[in-house]
Amino acid sequence: MRDLVFISYAWEQVSVADWLARRLTAAGYGVWMDRLKLGGGEDWPKDIQDAIRTRAACVLALLSRASSTKRNPQGEWLVALDVAKHENLKDFLLPLKVEEMRTEEIPFTLQTINYISFTDGWAGGLARVLKKLDELRVPRVHGTGGPALAAMLSEASAAVQPSPEVLFSNMLPVVARPRTFRRFECRRVLGWKQSQELALEWPHFRVGDFSVIAFEVPPEHVRRGLRLDEVEEMEWIEGGSIDGRPALHIATAIARRAVDRLMKSKRLAFDADRKTWYFPSGILAGDWLKFERADGAAGRLMAVGTVSLGRGVTRREVRHHLSPSLGVFTDRGQITAFVLRLRVHITSPDKSPVSVRSYITARKRLCKRWWNEEWLNRALAVSTFLRSPDGGISLGGETQSAFVLAGQVQQFCAPTCVIEDLAKAIDPEEILERDDLDDDEEV
Repeated sequence: MRDLVFISYAWEQVSVADWLARRLTAAGYGVWMDRLKLGGGEDWPKDIQDAIRTRAACVLALLSRASSTKRNPQGEWLVALDVAKHENLKDFLLPLKVEEMRTEEIPFTLQTINYISFTDGWAGGLARVLKKLDELRVPRVHGTGGPALAAMLSEASAAVQPSPEVLFSNMLPVVARPRTFRRFECRRVLGWKQSQELALEWPHFRVGDFSVIAFEVPPEHVRRGLRLDEVEEMEWIEGGSIDGRPALHIATAIARRAVDRLMKSKRLAFDADRKTWYFPSGILAGDWLKFERADGAAGRLMAVGTVSLGRGVTRREVRHHLSPSLGVFTDRGQITAFVLRLRVHITSPDKSPVSVRSYITARKRLCKRWWNEEWLNRALAVSTFLRSPDGGISLGGETQSAFVLAGQVQQFCAPTCVIEDLAKAIDPEEILERDDLDDDEEV
C-alpha cells in the first residue's frame, strides 16, 4: 500500500527537511526520510529504494543547488521518475524549490515538472504542499489526530505567525583555519600502521614511507623518533594540489585525524569495530553533561545510562552511551564547517559488545521519544563539553596551524514561526507506541 510521503533532500537542507517532516506528521501524514520514520504501525521499508518503489504515495524532492549536484538525491529522483512512468502515477515526484535557482541550474529531468516554491516563505510552501497531498488523496495514516492542524496550516491561520523563528542546526562553523601545509621528510620508515597510531598524537597525511604533510610541527619526541626534517612550507591554495593530490583531500584527512585527537584528549572511549567515539562512565561527575539550553536556562542530561530489554527470565540490562562525531563539511573548495552528529553506543554492563539485535532494540527503545528538543539539548551539551576555555573548539595546539570551530551550533532564522500551542500535533508517543517493541522496557 502506498501510504507514505517520502522526503528527498541534500544535507545542506536538513533544517527545512526536518521542519517539513514534523509539520506533515502533525497534519496526519506518514513521513519517510533517512533521519525520520514517522508512520503508522506497519513494517517499515528497509531501504530507500524499497520505500520509494513500494510504499511512497509521493516523493517530495527538495530542490536546491546542493541537491542538484549530489548523487544520492538525484538517484532518488530517478527512481521516483521510473516508478511514476511504469505505474502511471501522476505527480508522484513533486519538486519543492527551497532556494532561488536559474533554469540551467535545475536538473534537466525536473525542468518540465511543475515545482512548489518555498522561496517566498516556508508557511506558504507548506500550505501548497498540503493542498497538493489532499488532491492526490494521500492517506493520513495517523487517523483523526491531525486534520484540524492541517486546515489551520493550509489557511495560514493563527498557528503561523509572520515573526522569525530561530532554527538550530548541527553545524559548527570554522572560525579559523590553517593557511599553510608543512612537508616533513623522515629518515626512518613510517609504515601505514605506525602512521595511524601516530595520528592520534600528531595529525598528518602520509605521502609515502619517508614523507608526510601536516599543518603543525610534531612533538619533539616524534621528531626525534622518526628523525623528521621540515623541508617545505606550502600555502593552502583553493583548488590547488600537492604531489598530484587535491589539497582539499589532504586537508580533510588531516582534519579528521585532528577530530580523533580531540576526542581522545577529552577522554572519550573508542570502539574499533564500529569506529565510533563515546562517553565512558566515570569521566563526568555522576555521568552528567551540563550545558545551557536554547532558552538560556541551565540544563543537564545523562551521558551514560542503562536500558532493560526483555521480560522475566530473559530480562537483561545494557548500557547506553552518548556517541558524538564531527564530520568535515566542505563548500567551494574549503572546509567551512564540521557537522556534529549524535548516535547511541550500546554495550553490556561489563563493557563487552552486544548482539546486533540487542543493539538495534535498545537504541529504538531509548530514542523513540527523543524529538527535536532532546536532540538539540544533546548537541548543545556535547558542543559545551568540547569547548575550550576561550569559547571555541580547537582541533590543534597553535591557533595559526589548527582548525578552530565556533563553540555552539549554527543558528538560522526562518521568516515565519509556528505557535506550537495553537498547532497541536499528534502525541509522538501515541504514534510510536505502535512500533513492535513490546518485548522491551526502559528503566
